Amino acid sequence: MTSLDDVYKQIAEFEKKFRGSFYTLFSNMTEQEMDAHPEAVDIHDWRELEKEKQELLGRLRDER
Repeated sequence: MTSLDDVYKQIAEFEKKFRGSFYTLFSNMTEQEMDAHPEAVDIHDWRELEKEKQELLGRLRDER
């Protein structure tokens, strides 16, 4: 299992590369638009990291 710190570091790398947050840059794109984007693999990886971050944060909240 990936740690929350690792997820944040990976997300920060994408934010630096693309110069913005995932939600600002890609949240309005359809699945087809993401697939057609030249950086589609990175975008999909980034989206998965964002989902993982939310899951980890949810688990932390539940533990309290």
